[in-house]
Amino acid sequence: MHVGWQMSNINGPVAADPAENLLWAVNKGADQLDELNATSGAVTTRGSISLDSNQHFPTPAVTPNWVFVESSNHVAAFSTPAAPTTTSWVSTALDGSVVSRPLPVNSIVVVATENDSLYGLNVADGTIAWGPINGTTTAAAAGFGPPETLAHLHTLPQSSCGDLDPLGVTSNLVLDNGVAYAVGEVQTGTTNTDFPVHKLIGINPATGAVTLGPHVVDPSTMNPTQTEQQRAGLVATNNRVYIGFGGLAGDCGTYHGWLVAANESDGSIAADLEIAPAPANAAAIWGTSGPIADSSHNVYASTGNAFNDPSSGTDYSDAVVNMGASMSGHNTVPTDFFQPTEWKTDNNNDADLGSAGPAFVSSTQLFILGKQHNAFLLNLSSLGGSNHETPAARLNGACSGEVFGQNAFLSSTNAVYIACSNGITQILLS
Repeated sequence: MHVGWQMSNINGPVAADPAENLLWAVNKGADQLDELNATSGAVTTRGSISLDSNQHFPTPAVTPNWVFVESSNHVAAFSTPAAPTTTSWVSTALDGSVVSRPLPVNSIVVVATENDSLYGLNVADGTIAWGPINGTTTAAAAGFGPPETLAHLHTLPQSSCGDLDPLGVTSNLVLDNGVAYAVGEVQTGTTNTDFPVHKLIGINPATGAVTLGPHVVDPSTMNPTQTEQQRAGLVATNNRVYIGFGGLAGDCGTYHGWLVAANESDGSIAADLEIAPAPANAAAIWGTSGPIADSSHNVYASTGNAFNDPSSGTDYSDAVVNMGASMSGHNTVPTDFFQPTEWKTDNNNDADLGSAGPAFVSSTQLFILGKQHNAFLLNLSSLGGSNHETPAARLNGACSGEVFGQNAFLSSTNAVYIACSNGITQILLS
């Protein structure tokens, strides 16, 4: 691996457009969407957006004709070069900040807000086709319910931090078997003994009809729930939705990384993997791109830094873990894992792999780079070799800043494009 080009002024999460050999990225400093040539890095500014204080990792959703991106409490749509005659649009104001990546499904874009509401927008012009589904309207009594607020959260034990207000649907939605799935954080009451829960819901994208839930997906051993945040994007495989959990911004209280597999049939929990269980702490699964699943239904997730490192062995923090395809029940040991040799140093410096999710670069390998500057190429068959610390390849100093959100791979250039905080950077794999 080696570094190719870098665009120092663009630092948002990046999405690939393989059909056009393009990249799409949000320039957070300038509040605009940029189009980049994947080979040369040449930049074309496509238009303005407006980011609010909740939108830390805005990630474009790319289709052959459209690019959709959150813009405060709106969604903005831009045409791709493949559809130059289409007209860009900005939706009407929705009922909360849009942090979750829009999910285009045929002629509808499914959108979630931090108000725990779901909408369907018409792809052609951004008008509302259905919604809001939020659990408080007469027509949508099966919705999530009210979102959690920081004012209430801060009355609860251990939960004095956080950077989203309110806390509703934060993670990227996922489509599987024709159903759009979302997870929302829901307030259960307003006293200092009412703890929030996280619920899974399934929606028919065309009509907004609720097909599943909402079902609580907090494992019975997740305690407390108020320090856990569901920020990582969802992934679905083998009729299960996989849900990653981590802590609130600021790392207050006791929390652990969790990867929960919920059955699409009824929302019940088929399996969960707890990272860094007590007496360890943290090791969040929080990178907004979320876990990924291969064709054999193995699910790979990156984990954050932990506190209270074990004197021997590992707690699977600062790692890439494989949950495996057949895991059931409650688990604290992944099927396989990789940790860089310096994982304890990373933990001490808050320099973990978990700030970005892994990305497949072939059917046999994945790429990971987080906050600790170094890039790793891992073999799916054995993530870290016999000692769990040996990658297939390593590139030190791939990013002099930190990587947050989503990285992207393009086979046409055989390169990964990383959302480095000091500029989007091309990493050539050969």
